[in-house]
Amino acid sequence: MPPRTAPRPSAPLDPAADLLTFAREEEADRRTLRRALGAAAAAHLVLLLVHLPDLGAEVAEPKPERPFYVAPTRRWEQPPPRTETRPPPRRPLRVPMPDPTPDDPEPIRMLEAEPPELEIDFGDVVEVPPAPPPPEPAGPIVIDHTVVPPVKRFAPQPPYTEAARRARIEGVVVLQAVVDEQGRVGEVRVLRGLPLGLDRSAAETLATWRFEPATRQGRPVAVYYNLSVFFAIQ
Repeated sequence: MPPRTAPRPSAPLDPAADLLTFAREEEADRRTLRRALGAAAAAHLVLLLVHLPDLGAEVAEPKPERPFYVAPTRRWEQPPPRTETRPPPRRPLRVPMPDPTPDDPEPIRMLEAEPPELEIDFGDVVEVPPAPPPPEPAGPIVIDHTVVPPVKRFAPQPPYTEAARRARIEGVVVLQAVVDEQGRVGEVRVLRGLPLGLDRSAAETLATWRFEPATRQGRPVAVYYNLSVFFAIQ
């Protein structure tokens, strides 16, 4: 075995020299990369110039056209308007009638005298009594032009319910009531109501109202009376 030799002491590291060496190697790599890119670009340019005429000369072959069949169509033409030919009106055929007595003279027609005027004594004419008045309808009637509608005498405003006040509900309640011959309110119906008890409050309050009764030919009658109650939060 050869004798072992002592290791040589390593030279001290120089940071400036290492940086200079790294910079030189980096610059050499960049030059090599630029040369390679230039060579590749030149090669592609040469290939493009060589094949450019061939590319221009190539013409796409036309595709074979598919046969196109056209079915013959006949245009519908409107027939000419029909002219109705009416036959000429027939003239009445007058056939002369022979005179059965040609030797006899024509009869003389006498003018009829006017009838005498009749004198009428109107004292003998019996007078027709007037027709009796129509019977009064049984039950309430619908207000029309022959009926004078009732007039309010006592009409308190219906109160708000607490739930409707908290919900701030406003609107109109449409009611139909029967007002009798004394001006009192009978049956009450709700035609359009509001939630949270407002329609019930309006109906109960309307039952306490009093009216001047409706009249027909000066007589009080019971009628159907429609009215609206407005609810609004003050």
